[in-house]
Amino acid sequence: MYGRKSKVAVLWSGGFDSTVMVYLLASKGYTVKPYHIFIRGGGGKDFREKQAIDEIWANLEGLYTKVEEPTHIRKVIKKCDDRNQKMIQIVRDEFKEEVIALGSYKEGSRFVKDNDKTYLSYVTGCKILTFDSFGVKNKQEIASLVKGLKLEESIKKAWSCQLWFKTPCGKCFSCKQRAQADGIIE
Repeated sequence: MYGRKSKVAVLWSGGFDSTVMVYLLASKGYTVKPYHIFIRGGGGKDFREKQAIDEIWANLEGLYTKVEEPTHIRKVIKKCDDRNQKMIQIVRDEFKEEVIALGSYKEGSRFVKDNDKTYLSYVTGCKILTFDSFGVKNKQEIASLVKGLKLEESIKKAWSCQLWFKTPCGKCFSCKQRAQADGIIE
């Protein structure tokens, strides 16, 4: 795909999928530079994302030396449509990253266009990697990667509820997808 010494920027939300993507790329020999964008301007959800990212990274820093310290960027992106496109453009324009990965896959996308790597590559001018790039098609397949990546404990720090309850609501899109992984990572 790309050379083993290639650097890949990852849009890291602190959620299940983007966390697995960060460490999947590192396990494949890529140097990974994670970016977290405070898309809501730094409120409660943004803070919980940042906290999850920082805890996961600190827990795995010695194990995955190819993962650089995450960069947190404060930008406000209010509209969900084209959110990934906007975040990719920020990372491309401000940090000059050319290869950007998303923790997404077509089968599980609420915003299909915003997770289509061909479309995103075309409109942003970046090379885009998604789980589809590695033949991973659904949440169960993502969850099956956790043990091999030694993420069993760290993935528990990843958020999964879009409504941000202390315990998952079980009703939002993310909770329903996370339920697909039950039994695989528990």
